[in-house]
Amino acid sequence: MKNKILLIGSCQTAGYGFFLNSMCPDTEFEAFQLETLAPEHRPERIADLMARKHEYDAVLSPPLSELFLDMAKDKIRESFSGVPVYIYTNVYFSGTTPDLTYIGGFAGRCTGPMGDYHSKIVLTGFMKGLDQATTRSLFNSSFMAKLDLFNEYKRSQDRLVMLDAQSDIQITDMIFSAVKSEMLFFANNHPTTKIFFEYAKRISQRLAADKLVTTVYDLPWNPLAYPNTLAYSSVFPVYPEVALEHGLSYSSGYYFKSPDRPHLYSLNSFIEHEYAALEAFGRDKLEQMPQWIDINKTLSTAQ
Repeated sequence: MKNKILLIGSCQTAGYGFFLNSMCPDTEFEAFQLETLAPEHRPERIADLMARKHEYDAVLSPPLSELFLDMAKDKIRESFSGVPVYIYTNVYFSGTTPDLTYIGGFAGRCTGPMGDYHSKIVLTGFMKGLDQATTRSLFNSSFMAKLDLFNEYKRSQDRLVMLDAQSDIQITDMIFSAVKSEMLFFANNHPTTKIFFEYAKRISQRLAADKLVTTVYDLPWNPLAYPNTLAYSSVFPVYPEVALEHGLSYSSGYYFKSPDRPHLYSLNSFIEHEYAALEAFGRDKLEQMPQWIDINKTLSTAQ
């Protein structure tokens, strides 16, 4: 009978699960997308999971906060007492897509043409009462610097390195050696297939060293050979100005892919639909959003 390993996480778990199940044929990796559950559903789902904890030979989990009850980083090893628990890094990097922002919290987000993702530049134009053509003109290096977008690369890099250092299996050395020449992120929290492949490889090797898996296939890397379900979701572009600033060998121009369907918005079309979404959400509500408060503070400091 196959070993069974629980893989806790977010929207990224399907990507890791695909490769771990492919690389370790004698083991079943069960993906549990806990982070994407609405808060009101977490207690019931966690209780159900704990009732089945005896089924698992090991657990893989990102470091979760106390909001996730028995799955929190400080409690999970006690919750699965007697079962090896490995903390892995929740890969989040905003350096190549620094204009991306959420608006609102988990239960009350503003949604638009990119689902939960919005543009700080477009939000600024809307809140400043600019027409769409003027907002379009803000997509330039000077305004991006004023909005402090270029410094996000180093800030995000430092955050990810710090988080990775607290994990049982590290990955950032691979990310920062490759991100200049390879597109590794569809969005801040959506890695491309290369990260899923490389991290699954390291995880499987660690599990094999600890004798929790027996066979590990040495799959060759081929960017055309493997699927990535996150490619069906939103894809936020790497702006040419960002690519130039950080010496990236690639950019995505200004084409924004909508979630769950192969539809691309040009920049003009994206701004038009963003304005409609922001108008529907309400200017008064936007004034209270921490994302806008932070942007406004940054702009005030830059003036």
